[in-house]
Amino acid sequence: MPLTKSQSAQALEHILKYVFDLDDKDFLRESLQHHGITNIYELIIMKREDVDKLTYVDEDNGVKQRVPIPWGKGQIINVFRDYLIYKDETGEPVDGKWTEIDKDDFDQFRIDPSYLKARILAKDGIPVFRPVDNSPAPITPSLQQQQPPQPQQAGITDLLEEAKGGPLTDSEIDYVLANHSRYIDEILGKTDQRERSRLASRLWLRLCVRIKTQTRLAVRGQYLFNGPVPGAFGRAETEVQFAVRGSSLFCAKTMLETGDLQREHMIATRIHSNQTCPTVMPVLDMIDLPGEPRRITMITPYYPIPLAPLANGNLHEEGCVNVALCGLATIKAFHRKGICHGDIKPENMMLTARSDNVVVTIDFGSAVEYGESLVSVTPQFGLNCPQEGSLKYDLTCLASSLYVICTGEKLPETSKQLLEKLVGGNRMLPPTLQIVMICLQLNDIDSIWESAKVCIEAADGMDHSLIVRHDTVWPKVT
Repeated sequence: MPLTKSQSAQALEHILKYVFDLDDKDFLRESLQHHGITNIYELIIMKREDVDKLTYVDEDNGVKQRVPIPWGKGQIINVFRDYLIYKDETGEPVDGKWTEIDKDDFDQFRIDPSYLKARILAKDGIPVFRPVDNSPAPITPSLQQQQPPQPQQAGITDLLEEAKGGPLTDSEIDYVLANHSRYIDEILGKTDQRERSRLASRLWLRLCVRIKTQTRLAVRGQYLFNGPVPGAFGRAETEVQFAVRGSSLFCAKTMLETGDLQREHMIATRIHSNQTCPTVMPVLDMIDLPGEPRRITMITPYYPIPLAPLANGNLHEEGCVNVALCGLATIKAFHRKGICHGDIKPENMMLTARSDNVVVTIDFGSAVEYGESLVSVTPQFGLNCPQEGSLKYDLTCLASSLYVICTGEKLPETSKQLLEKLVGGNRMLPPTLQIVMICLQLNDIDSIWESAKVCIEAADGMDHSLIVRHDTVWPKVT
C-alpha cells in the first residue's frame, strides 16, 4: 500500500538517519528542507538535474553562504534511489525512467509501513533493507551458513554450476537468491530440462556481465556496452571490462586470489589517503560479485592510448615531457607512503587523448614496501638495479621507460651504460633525456621534481601550452 503523508515524511527521516553514510547528515536534511523536499515521495520523483542543483549552507572564515552540494554527497541520493526505488522484472535497477514515474506507480516502489521499522544491513557496500526489531541489526552471514539449502536454492545451484562449469561461490549464491528470485522461479517452473538449462545459461551470462555495486550507480548507468573493450588487453587475470559514455573507461581487474585483490586495494587506498594526484589511478570500488573478486578502477576520463605502441621515438617532445612529469608525480605519491610501484614501464602507462596529454600509471600488482623483494619485475626497465622495493628502482624504471619512449632505441644492460650513452653525445639533450639523466644520478624525489621543472621551463622549441601544468599534476607540491 502507498504510504500516508505522515509515513512518507517518517520514511524520509529514516533514510537520513540510516541510509546516508555521511559524517554530518544535518547539511543534507537542511538542504532537502530548503528545496521543499519533506517526504520520501518528493525525494523519489526528484529529477536528476534537480539533485545536481541541491545547495547547502557552508561557512568559510565566519561567512555563511549557500553553495552546491559536493557531487559525491549529492550523488548518494541517486545511489539510494537506483537501488531501492525503480527495478525491472529481474530486480535490477533501471536508469533513465524518472520522468515516467507518477503517483499511480507509487505502490510499485516496494515501500510499505514495514520499511519504517527497518534497519540497514550493509552487504558488499549495497544497502539491504530488512524489517527487524529494535535491536541492532547484525551483518547477515551467507545463506549457506544460516541454514541448509532450500529446494529453490539447491535447484538453481545445480543448473548454474552446470552453466558455469564448476561450483558456485557463496557470494554468487547469495547474489542470485537476493537479486534474481523472479528469474529463478521462471527457470524452475519449466518442466523441460533443456529449457531449464538454456535459461540457466542465460542467467549465468547475465551474472557475468552485471556488476551490483555502487560504481555502476556512480556513473549513472551510462554504459555503452558490457564486455572487453576492443583492442584492450592485459595479462591473463586482467581485462578492461566496461566503457561509459564520454569514452571513460573502467578497468575491472579479476584477481585469481582474494588476498592479492585486497593487497592491491590496500596499497591504492594508502596512496590516495589525504592526497590528490591525477596520475595515480583511484580505486572506485571493490566487489566480490559475481564470480572472482574484482577491483573497479578508473583509468582516465578520456580514451587512453597505451604508451607501449608509441615507444619508438615517434612521440612528440611535449608528450614525452608529460610522461616524465606524471611519472615523477606518481613516484612521489608512492614515495610519501613508503611504497615502491615496482613495475613502471610503457605498457603500464596511458597517454590520454586530451590537449594536456595527462599520463596515468596503472597496475599496483607489483607494489611492495621499501626493502621488500619485488613481486614481479620487467628486468629490462630495471636495468641492473637490485630487485627490491626502493625509490631508486622506481626512478630507474621511469628513466629507462622515458629513454625508450623518447628515442625508440634498445636499452643497455646497466644504468652506467645508459648514462654514458647520454653524456657521450655532443648535442644538447631534449628535456626528457635530461630528466632521464637526473633520475639516474639523484635519489631525492623532491630535488628531481624541481630539477625536472627547471629543465622543462628552460626548453626552447616546445609548445608549452601542451604541457600539463605542474600544479595540475601535483596540486600539493610545496
